[in-house]
Amino acid sequence: MDEALADAEQALAGFREAGSDTQIATEILTVASRCTSAAGRTEDANALIAEILSVPYRTAYDLPLFLLEIGRGDDFLALTEGNESYAWEQAGRAAAGGDPLRASEIYGSIGARFPEAWAALLAAERGDTSRLDAALAYFEEQRATPYVQRCRALLQASA
Repeated sequence: MDEALADAEQALAGFREAGSDTQIATEILTVASRCTSAAGRTEDANALIAEILSVPYRTAYDLPLFLLEIGRGDDFLALTEGNESYAWEQAGRAAAGGDPLRASEIYGSIGARFPEAWAALLAAERGDTSRLDAALAYFEEQRATPYVQRCRALLQASA
């Protein structure tokens, strides 16, 4: 966690020093907000989310899933309202709109394995475990321990 947070802070510092670049703003700010949130720095994460929502939106695959995870899916829907709809955004809007299972299916159809598994995990956390085994297998393959732990906790609770 410490290394990821340090990397995110370094990327954020470089982004700020170089001046705001709208082509990478959404990605840099999203990663930084995810890392600060995971580190328990909620106030910092919320400030970064506010910044994300204030810059011109560019696709960041993890933004809608992260916002859904922290209960702010409506922010993504508002941010992308009226945008041209393509698979990445359809999946993001499905997740943010409360249908992470559909999002997982869309991500899967385009070969985006991590967001597919993450959306399946979010669906399972909301009661639909139909894709949880596949998500667990992916997270185990990637050695994504925090996600594996969440999947196993759900499987144990449903046994």
